[in-house]
Amino acid sequence: MVATWLSVACGNHPRDPHRSRTTWKCFHFQVCFTCKQKKKKKKKEKEKKKGVLPVSLGPWVTIGQSVVTGLAGPERFLRLQHNRNARLTGTPDFFYREAQRLGYVARSAFKLLQMQKQYKLIKPGASVLDLGCAPGAWLQVACQSLGPLKSGGVVVGIDLKKVKVPSLHCDARVRTVCADVMNLLKNEARVLSPQGKGFSVVLSDMCPLVSGITTKDAALSVELGMQALDLAIGGAALSQPNNINDEELDFSSSGIDRNGILQPGGNLVVKLLESEDLRDFSQLCKPLFKKASWFRPKATRSSSREIYFICQGLL
Repeated sequence: MVATWLSVACGNHPRDPHRSRTTWKCFHFQVCFTCKQKKKKKKKEKEKKKGVLPVSLGPWVTIGQSVVTGLAGPERFLRLQHNRNARLTGTPDFFYREAQRLGYVARSAFKLLQMQKQYKLIKPGASVLDLGCAPGAWLQVACQSLGPLKSGGVVVGIDLKKVKVPSLHCDARVRTVCADVMNLLKNEARVLSPQGKGFSVVLSDMCPLVSGITTKDAALSVELGMQALDLAIGGAALSQPNNINDEELDFSSSGIDRNGILQPGGNLVVKLLESEDLRDFSQLCKPLFKKASWFRPKATRSSSREIYFICQGLL
């Protein structure tokens, strides 16, 4: 079928004798070239505000960038790749944007928020110890969970880095200490609690520097988890093998005394990386608490292997 092309005036702007203000009409389809350029300009401005980088390298560019060209096919393909790989390239996702909107310093705040909503770990007036507190998102959620200032309570964060107490969602009940948890003694940690009576909640969000070697990262994660467990319920630190790649951790150590910093009836949360050692870790903890379960928050990235072990009610 042969299309009939007509030249008609565009109603979006007045006639200009120096420019072509016409609309090419093929049946029901019409495009005003001047208006099309304006739409392209507005589209580019929106992309800049969203943080998508306009480049002119054609369709084959690094994933995570979007090409703003006249070609709808490559641009649409790269936009889909941009959204699909947002978690891998560090591009802001939903939880990141929500954290900024609500005043949290990190997206990890939503992990503890979901735990608190489901398990009621932190009660008003509780004493909370946060191991590996940087950058301070869990300090914010813990302080919120304490209730109003008149309810009392305290939140203490410990990290290798110097962590500044966030100004939002935190008050005078929150303080931080710069120390190495692996070398922290129980007596030193107990002094940080109100009247030296220990804490009602111990949170461990510690994670090793990921090397990419699955077995090594998992073993280091379990080592951090065992240190948190040792601080909470007491007992000598379990000896670790020198070669963590060839030998398994020994969880059969006996004689766990009760001189830990976690009060009877208290709750413990430990972050670990998924591995074969998780079953042994859970078998070690379950006899010591009324209830213990694994939990993976919705805010956890799909590419992450982290999982939380939640223990409630120390016996």
